[in-house]
Amino acid sequence: SSAVVVGSHKLRDLAQNYNEYVYLIPSSIDLDYYKPIRTKSSGYITLGWVGNGRVYKDDLQMLIEPLKKIGQKYNNIRLVLVGALGQEEIHQKFSMLKDIEVKIVNSIDWADPVAVPSAISDFDIGLYPLLNNEYNQYKCGFKALEYMAMEVPVVASPVGENTFIVENGKDGFLASNESEWIGNLSYLIENKSIRKRMGKIARKKVKENYSLEVYANKLIVVFEKIEGW
Repeated sequence: SSAVVVGSHKLRDLAQNYNEYVYLIPSSIDLDYYKPIRTKSSGYITLGWVGNGRVYKDDLQMLIEPLKKIGQKYNNIRLVLVGALGQEEIHQKFSMLKDIEVKIVNSIDWADPVAVPSAISDFDIGLYPLLNNEYNQYKCGFKALEYMAMEVPVVASPVGENTFIVENGKDGFLASNESEWIGNLSYLIENKSIRKRMGKIARKKVKENYSLEVYANKLIVVFEKIEGW
């Protein structure tokens, strides 16, 4: 290859073993589709996740115990999982959260560029749990960027590219254990103004660092370098 483009620091480290010309250009967000329009009308605070249930079913399990305690602590929590794809384990385990209103959506029109932003627009807090395994360490953090683009503060596992994307306590939180998941979620649940402020900062970060326009220019530079060789 004349050049290799990768979406995470870990992938860059891997690719550099095989090619001298490796460029880190993470997944980008088209902000023409990701527009933060709030649609919620209920009195619930909505914790939301969007993804592929077949891929993330094991990662999602780390939310069960923290959410049990969150449900016991607050009486206005709603959990929305979008993309369960009929995974029985997800339906069974999350339906057992009796103190939280749970909505599980098996699928949406993934080909529609506004389908995911529309789903996220109902979230107050975005969830991105990841087990710290080798597979996840190479992930590019796109889910976190989607939440942030929609002005939704994210609570994410400090795994893979998440540690480079989420600035803990500024535009979201990183949670490495049950206590941190509970503490960070509780803080955001109790502080609407903090959620709003973090969301604005997160959107600004995406616009300045992870937008389609920013990465298009970076790709042009790569192409120009190749052309000059």
